[in-house]
Amino acid sequence: MRWRKDLTSNRVTIERLCSVTGLPSGAASGTQIATWIRGHWKIENQLHHVRDTTFAEDASTIRTGSLPRVMASLRNLAISVCRQDNRTDIAAATRHHVRHPAARWPHSDGHDQPRLTCSNGQNDNTQCP
Repeated sequence: MRWRKDLTSNRVTIERLCSVTGLPSGAASGTQIATWIRGHWKIENQLHHVRDTTFAEDASTIRTGSLPRVMASLRNLAISVCRQDNRTDIAAATRHHVRHPAARWPHSDGHDQPRLTCSNGQNDNTQCP
């Protein structure tokens, strides 16, 4: 059961949740099942919620072939790049780069340009010999 209290009206709501599992009776405790469910929702909130709210994935009209999976992968890539750059507000980071397309993501070494590794072992931003 889930208990919720609305802080503005002090009204308490009790919600009974049911889950379906393929486990035989007694194979897992209620605590283990609750942990698994919370783990599922953690993933849902971290990735799918961001994909839907930032990129309007549920409203997408791409429905045929492998394109839906490709677009989901590209959205995941964009979210991962933002998170790797320690950005917590994915929507704000996306809006910034839409408005300023010439702006580059700063790289982890602090340089704005990608670092090239030449065959001679030198790292610079020039063409390799």
